[in-house]
Order: sequence, then C-alpha cells, then structure tokens
Amino acid sequence: MLKLQKNRGNKMEKMEFAKLNAKTISEQEFPVEFKGYKVEEVDQYLDRVVDDYNFFETAIERYERDNKSLKFELDDLRELLHKKEEILAEFTDRLRKLGGEAEANKNIMNRINELERRVEKK
Repeated sequence: MLKLQKNRGNKMEKMEFAKLNAKTISEQEFPVEFKGYKVEEVDQYLDRVVDDYNFFETAIERYERDNKSLKFELDDLRELLHKKEEILAEFTDRLRKLGGEAEANKNIMNRINELERRVEKK
C-alpha cells in the first residue's frame, strides 16, 4: 500500500492513497471461464499497469525526498534571512546615529567658523 506524507503544522502524518501496488497486481489471479478474456492479453495489460505503478511509486518516493530536502533548505534560508535582517537593522541604527553625530559636528563647525570670523573682524 502506497503512502504519502502530509504536513499538518509541524507534524508529518502518513496518509494512504492506493489500495494496490505492483506486487498485488502482478500476483492477482482470475478464474478462467469458457467465454472470458484471453489470459495472455490480460497478463500483458496487467504487466503494463505494474510498470506504471512501479514508476509512480519511485517518482513519489523521489519527490518526497526532494520535498523534505527543500524544506530543510527553506528553513536554513529563513534562518539566514532572519540573521541578515538583524544585521541590517543594527547597521541602520548605527547609520542613523552617525547621521545625527554628523549633523551635530556640522553645527559645531559652523559655530567655530562664525566665531573665527568675528575674532578676525575685531
């Protein structure tokens, strides 16, 4: 029986979605009756169905692995983004403070220049 993992919040739960698998299909036997289907054709068709089941089961397993890997990568990227945002906020705050200090220094320099002009006039 093929199962998928379904994400419910932070909890993964397995959910069944297929009652058949390649093995149960290939092992299925049908009674032979006089006016029935050709056994060889039924067997050939079921072999193709089994091949499809094998393909889909393999693909689903691969996608589940890839999905799990991508979720870990996403968590890592979210954590990295959070750290970058913290650093950006810190630098923004520092820049704001430096801007205030620069404005204060500009005002002081203007006062000094004004005082120097007054002293030179005397």
